[in-house]
Amino acid sequence: MHCNSGIKRTLTFFAVGLLCLVLIGIFTVARAYAQSPTAITGIVVNGTNDYVVDAGLPVVLYSFNNMGQDVTTYDSLTDEVGRFVFDDVSLDNGVGYALGVDYGGMSYSVLLAEEDLFEPISITIYEPTQDLSVISVSTHTLIIADINEKDQMIEAVEFVSLSNTSDFSLIPDLDTVSQGLFSFMRFSLPEGAADLDLQSDLVGGQIIPMGTGFALTSPIAPGSHSVTYSYRFPYRGDTATFKQNLMQGAELYQVLIPKHENSPKVIGPMEESEINIEGIDYTIWEARSRSPKQGLSVEVVDLPQMGIASSLWNRLLQPKFWYRAMPVCVGIVLLFVLLYSIYIGIRSKIMGNSIGSGDTRDQIIEKIALLDENAMTGQLSKREYDRERLILKNRLLLMMDSGEFK
Repeated sequence: MHCNSGIKRTLTFFAVGLLCLVLIGIFTVARAYAQSPTAITGIVVNGTNDYVVDAGLPVVLYSFNNMGQDVTTYDSLTDEVGRFVFDDVSLDNGVGYALGVDYGGMSYSVLLAEEDLFEPISITIYEPTQDLSVISVSTHTLIIADINEKDQMIEAVEFVSLSNTSDFSLIPDLDTVSQGLFSFMRFSLPEGAADLDLQSDLVGGQIIPMGTGFALTSPIAPGSHSVTYSYRFPYRGDTATFKQNLMQGAELYQVLIPKHENSPKVIGPMEESEINIEGIDYTIWEARSRSPKQGLSVEVVDLPQMGIASSLWNRLLQPKFWYRAMPVCVGIVLLFVLLYSIYIGIRSKIMGNSIGSGDTRDQIIEKIALLDENAMTGQLSKREYDRERLILKNRLLLMMDSGEFK
């Protein structure tokens, strides 16, 4: 019984081993076949109603290694129904693939895994439009992330969730911009905002400063997208007031401030509630159903302030204070010099008159003696003493040279 059991176990292990060898051989053959040149097929679909894909539309297949350093491209053209074929594509282990189509001013792409290449690939394009009304904002959230009371600066982060609800791609046109006619997204910033940093899932375009904010000229395909931007802006006293223009409107506008003792507050036509996000309690103020260009004013009060001495010292340490103060200081010094010169001139004239030609020799000698006495008692500065004594002495010498004695 025990011997038969051992034979059965040996046969079982042998059968399992043989099966593994067969499977490994099949896998190796399949992999070797997969790595041979392969034809990749697919179709370009126009997602805009009543539009089709024209024949001859360029389609590009990219293959790249994990580091993205080696890129190989394969080119093809669509036929009359949008189909395309890439012949002799080399498939290798550890290689990524992407399919790209440029159409109507926008680049459409899709990332592909190796197994996706063995089925027909589909990529959707859309007709272009410059009508900004296809964009709607579902949620626009402003978070007061930090407050620096020393510099009186607020760090803010804004999250914008938007959608292109049409079957057209918004393609901004910078050549036809005019008053009230824009085809790109615009966002407000508080006065004095700095250090703008923007992140988005939108591809292409650029950031353009505009008036009280900035514009984003990225194309926007149908579907949901997000834009996040952070910045710093100054406040004065204990209040910060700024305008949110909401050029695309917002179904829900929110202001979030971390909740703690003596935390700032928002006043205005907004509902107040509380929320916990990842363990942090926030006070939240909300306004709903804001139509495009129906902005609102946001006023944040009870912001932290420095004491008077700290505030004054902080101002003295700031370079911009001295940029403004230096011209004023120079002006004050020049004014003082001018007034002092006028004073000296008037005093000299008076002194000159006081020792005029009507004085006799004895009178001048008496004035010199009085002048010496005033200098010894500290009633005159050395500079005034030397000057007045020189005048009297010169007058006396002139009288002696001319023989003028009265």
